[in-house]
Amino acid sequence: GCPESIAVMPLPHLNYDCLVLGFEGMKLSIMTWDPVRFDWRTEQLFMLHRHLSFKMTDPPLCEKGVVRGKDVSIDKPIIRADPLGRCLAVLAPSSNLLFI
Repeated sequence: GCPESIAVMPLPHLNYDCLVLGFEGMKLSIMTWDPVRFDWRTEQLFMLHRHLSFKMTDPPLCEKGVVRGKDVSIDKPIIRADPLGRCLAVLAPSSNLLFI
């Protein structure tokens, strides 16, 4: 898919920055540039939609993305990185959850 949000963050154990890409469905990819291979390398993948919770009173199909008991988020993550590399914040707008 296409990235919905992008942030650049320095990693404490590396001498260069990493790229954090956010995709629809609250999915994140942390990527670094590999100067030896001269290519991008995926360091971490996160699927934050697994941590979203919804009310039991929601209808079987609602605008939040809950379909027949499965958690399917339609959130487009908003990513912000600390310039010093101490933390990364990801906001799920429709559910008002913040992951740090």
